Amino acid sequence: MIRLEAVKMSKSSMEMTILVVEDHDFSRKQNLAMLIRIGFENVLSAKNGEEAIEKLNQHKIDLVITDINMPSMNGMSLIKQVRLGNTKNKKQLKIIAITSYSNIKVITTCMELDIDGFLVKPIAIKPLTEKIKSALSESSNLYHESKYPQIETTFDSLSDDALTLSEVDDIYEKPLTVNTENTGVISNIKQLKEGMVLVEGIYTKNGSCLICADIVLNEKHLNRLIELESIILTKEIRVTWGEVPQCSN
Repeated sequence: MIRLEAVKMSKSSMEMTILVVEDHDFSRKQNLAMLIRIGFENVLSAKNGEEAIEKLNQHKIDLVITDINMPSMNGMSLIKQVRLGNTKNKKQLKIIAITSYSNIKVITTCMELDIDGFLVKPIAIKPLTEKIKSALSESSNLYHESKYPQIETTFDSLSDDALTLSEVDDIYEKPLTVNTENTGVISNIKQLKEGMVLVEGIYTKNGSCLICADIVLNEKHLNRLIELESIILTKEIRVTWGEVPQCSN
């Protein structure tokens, strides 16, 4: 059993309002019960994205914890509406997505929408508390705001069009097309720093591209990569810190 004193948060954090969005009745009630057990005083819930929008227009919300696969409006569409400013809450609202690490399309879309954290089912009190703490301490900067209108959040299929691992190996074996004078090799995700630029993309173990080459890494990238470390292909990461194209992902 988790000792609650080990996961306590500040009084001000406990007074914030959290919105849980989950279509499955049992999971929604379970998540609400865990938040109350942790000590949060103001917890609301919604059964899908459309109902969540209504709650967001009726209440000041400090944090949204949302499932992704839901009827009517999925979690990604909900996140997009928040980020576009289409609710009465601020665009920088903290959002944690409940999803599976097996679907990279969902993961990358959430990252493009500047998600503040991922939770994987089954959810337990300790990881839930840690994710909330991390999300609250993370910068509220929105790095991809200009791209939000073009981001697709509804898919005909949630299956991935993944490369084979041999195809990923071929990508890594291609010669570098940048000046190697300011290029280095990073052997551990945790060694990456803000402002570094990827010489080559970062791939998952199933061959899907998680972050593309020429991307300037920001705080959210770094935090999400640490969260996703278990699914990242264990290859050396080549980065540069010299003059690079000013693009972001």
